[in-house]
Amino acid sequence: MKVFLDTNILMDIVFERNFCLNEELEIIACAKDGLFDCSVSALSIVNTIYVSKKYGLSLDNVKNTLLKLSECVEILDVRGIDAVTMLSSSDWKDYEDSLQYISAENFVADFIITRNKKDYSLSSIPVYTPLEFVELHQ
Repeated sequence: MKVFLDTNILMDIVFERNFCLNEELEIIACAKDGLFDCSVSALSIVNTIYVSKKYGLSLDNVKNTLLKLSECVEILDVRGIDAVTMLSSSDWKDYEDSLQYISAENFVADFIITRNKKDYSLSSIPVYTPLEFVELHQ
């Protein structure tokens, strides 16, 4: 099984937001235990660092958290052709979400996990919140 994590999942973990943190950390633990393959886009790493700097988080702490995550979560490359595909896709309202979706497709993800399911309304890949995913796979 292959799972793709949206940027907001990384941000929840880095910012230690309590929205779905327990479920998100459970997903990461399962990936670390090898129960499934888990990935994020390199774009998510960049976005997470950018936003964390805007909010004054310690860059060292953010980098350490992301490095720990990279031990069990594959970081997917963003290709130029994917950006071109994203730009030519007029159906997606949010270009960042479109590029995330293309990354999930390239990974051949079975699931996308996000807190903003509506952003992936055009997805042919099943989309779950962290809570829904954990409940589905207990």
